[in-house]
Amino acid sequence: MEETLNGVDTAQTEEESASRWTLNRIVMLAAGVPIGLVILLFLIALGIVFFGDPEWWAIRMQYFRDLGLIVLTLNGILIVTGLAILVLQIARFVNLLSSEVKPMTDDARSTLAEVRATTAFVGKHTVQPFVRIQAFFVGALAFLRELLKLRRLAKPGSKKGDS
Repeated sequence: MEETLNGVDTAQTEEESASRWTLNRIVMLAAGVPIGLVILLFLIALGIVFFGDPEWWAIRMQYFRDLGLIVLTLNGILIVTGLAILVLQIARFVNLLSSEVKPMTDDARSTLAEVRATTAFVGKHTVQPFVRIQAFFVGALAFLRELLKLRRLAKPGSKKGDS
């Protein structure tokens, strides 16, 4: 049974809230609003040119032009400052890599070399002798088995079916 919230299914309201802000809709709004503002400003400027006194509006527009130049200048200063901070952060990161990470990788390499040497030593001094002893006993057992088969075959009264 589906739960209801004030008489409305919660599943239906969740679908509506999820479908309200799709990626396509967000992109359209992000692109459409600035374009709409530019078109609106262009239409206002056309209305001023055709229906107003251009000289009076030209004086007023100088203030907006100067304000726009100030905003663009501040924007440029912020971008240059951001780039300088980015370069400093990259320099700090490279310094961190060379002073912290490089010694750790060198330690890891030396540890790996020690592990290789230890496995070679253990293989040479413990595993190899053990394998040789085991091979000797397996060979001796095979020799004894063959020797016993030859004895059975060498007995004059024994046959394979007489067991």
